[in-house]
Amino acid sequence: KNATWASAAINTRNFCLLADPGLTLALPTLEAKILEINGSSIQHTDTLRALQAVTLRGQVQNASGTLQADYNGQIRITLFDKALPQRTLLSGMSYQTFRTVLFNGSASVVNGSFEIAFVLPLDINYSFGPGNLQLYAEGTSGDALGCWRSLTVGGTDPDANTSSTPPTVELFLNDYSWRSGDLTGPEPVLLARVTDDQGINAAGLGVGRELLAIVDGDERFATVLNNSYTADPDNAKRGTIVQRLSGIPDGEHVLTIRVWDVANNPAEASTRFFVTSDASLAAHELLLYPNPLLGGELPQLELRHNRGSRSLRADITVVSSAGVPVARAQFFSTAEGRLVAPSDALEPLRTLAAGLYVMELLVTDTADGQALRRSSRIVLLR
Repeated sequence: KNATWASAAINTRNFCLLADPGLTLALPTLEAKILEINGSSIQHTDTLRALQAVTLRGQVQNASGTLQADYNGQIRITLFDKALPQRTLLSGMSYQTFRTVLFNGSASVVNGSFEIAFVLPLDINYSFGPGNLQLYAEGTSGDALGCWRSLTVGGTDPDANTSSTPPTVELFLNDYSWRSGDLTGPEPVLLARVTDDQGINAAGLGVGRELLAIVDGDERFATVLNNSYTADPDNAKRGTIVQRLSGIPDGEHVLTIRVWDVANNPAEASTRFFVTSDASLAAHELLLYPNPLLGGELPQLELRHNRGSRSLRADITVVSSAGVPVARAQFFSTAEGRLVAPSDALEPLRTLAAGLYVMELLVTDTADGQALRRSSRIVLLR
């Protein structure tokens, strides 16, 4: 640094700290290891191929390489295809990175051991080269970390069992009670449940075979969902897509998602939704069910709104047919785009006599004080 005196004297005595040199990285002390592939002990020459059915078995081990027999929890397993060359934006420096995910799922760890089965997608990089298998477990004895780069990925399994059955797709926004035509804010959360007899292709290597979210049929601005898909724990044939959408203007829209299974069979699902921006608090009509309500039952109270997961206060007033308030309750909700009353908030209904009532709901955004009212009739039978 002294040599820079002539050209940049102001920097001669400066220095930089990257993080705190007095701290150590919080790396797990336990190790997650793969021990078997398809019933055979792992070898450096093991090769995983397109459409191959793979079963991995492994253990969580302590520092001495012994099974951690009291370990119970979940392990995340991510398999990457071969590294791809990349360049930095300014200097053009070349480097390698693992970007293509061939499988992303989890499995239960029971008494230190785990097992997971999946099928590799047809769309892989068919040249042979080292892949990257990453493992991270969370459990009763802390976290465990593992990585295996001594396996080869490439080629096609000559004994592959191909399927022509497309996956099934269920599409929701914000939560799984979503109904097509409901109201939402400008940044809804896409939720999709996907099932296939072999598994979902989230690699995105084939031309036009990405997992996509398409608004109003315009594929030019489609959102790629490959990295938003995760297989279910202990079941690679089912999985979930979670992705927050943004930049959707006010009004009515149609959302379509397109998915592919590992054998490249496509499937689509669509839902209609209305966007109202956060400028003012807006909501659909109050939903009460069942209605009429039999003696001893409590109804479900639900309201769709456009305030995302912000904190809302709900004040309930039950009014008799004579216009007299007979019960009151209050609760708070931070659910994404949906206000649902807990059962204890509706408990006063149990004490009311049979008859016709009006349930009035006052909803207030605790952040800015904006409020709205909704009401619905309800019939109590005894």
